[in-house]
Amino acid sequence: MEDDPAWHSPSGEDDPFESWVLDDSFVQSAEVVEPTSADRERLARQANLQRMLADQSAAQENQFNANRRFAPGEDDLSWATGDDEFAAPRRKRTWLKLSAALVILSVVAVYVLAQFIPLSVSVLGLNGAPDPPSGGEVPGDMTFSDSRVNPAPQTAPSSDAGLLRPDGWPSASAEQQSTPLGFPGEVPDGGGTHGFIQMQPDGVTPVAYDPCRPIHYVTRPDGAPDGADQLITEAVASVSQATGLVFINDGATDEAPSEQRDSFLPERYGDRWAPVLIAWSNPTESPDLGGDGSGDSAGSTLEILGYAGSSSAGYAEDSDPGAADSSGQQIFVSGGLTLDGPDFAELLSERGGYAEARATVMHELGHLVGLDHVSDDSQLMSPTLSGDLTDYASGDLEGLAVLGQGQCLPDI
Repeated sequence: MEDDPAWHSPSGEDDPFESWVLDDSFVQSAEVVEPTSADRERLARQANLQRMLADQSAAQENQFNANRRFAPGEDDLSWATGDDEFAAPRRKRTWLKLSAALVILSVVAVYVLAQFIPLSVSVLGLNGAPDPPSGGEVPGDMTFSDSRVNPAPQTAPSSDAGLLRPDGWPSASAEQQSTPLGFPGEVPDGGGTHGFIQMQPDGVTPVAYDPCRPIHYVTRPDGAPDGADQLITEAVASVSQATGLVFINDGATDEAPSEQRDSFLPERYGDRWAPVLIAWSNPTESPDLGGDGSGDSAGSTLEILGYAGSSSAGYAEDSDPGAADSSGQQIFVSGGLTLDGPDFAELLSERGGYAEARATVMHELGHLVGLDHVSDDSQLMSPTLSGDLTDYASGDLEGLAVLGQGQCLPDI
């Protein structure tokens, strides 16, 4: 049978059929049957096909390993060791590990997004405006705090949160910013004596103007002395520098001064808090001017050259409609300053009178933004006028710096 061409493979290897036929256990346990020529041809074709597939697989594996040896930098380091036998399995295991890692990362990402998206919606207000609070209660996302000299003012949420505005209030200011418009000037070391006209419910923090919006003012020029415009401009610039508050001159008005002036005058000034009124007047129109309302220790008559003050607004703790702040925080929203035109004209005619006249306007503007009188004669907020003191002193500046860091309350 060995001479039969059908029994030999082209490679000269033993024919698998021959191994099967000559197997000792097979010979001992079964009757040997001579295969036919057709059987031998079929088995030979199967053997050739198996060898061809094996040769192709070996060639592909050799090509794959050759390519890997010229691809440094892959995660699988078998190219460096020449360990071709385990190259493919190790690479497959690497991909399985990477796939598992990607699945884990995807699950974690979905979980994180699920936690973050509701927070974003709440912050952006997309989940609907909260119901207006009642009885002075504060919504959970509202934050109000006291403001001293050092801490930066905290901003309350916008009026878009759905809070009701009391009757007699204008719409929320379109000029409101999220941060203060300016910063207080430097305070001399050591400070000095100062006082405040109105305090917040905590008894420590003064009521002040909102530093996140400008303070508008108008001037009634009737009865004004010569040089009055420059006098007002310079005095306003001084208090603005000391507090950081921004003032805007809205020009002239014919509104007369009144001690019962409303803070909201929509017929005259539109849908906003009424601007501060700086009015030149006289004792006939404004009886609190002039006269001898008080005297000094020597018995000299003290003439009142001017007076000023501001009106505040805020939500009381038990207010209805609902409060924007349960602690009853308030801010100044409007004010007035009345000056004695004839007395200022006389003062300006004297030598050195301009500096004293400007200091007097600065004194009244100090009252406007919240400073009270002090008993310290070295401060400009002393109730008596001294020709030697024509600018804010250390205590005045310290108090003005505090008043420049009031609350930013866009809901008022």
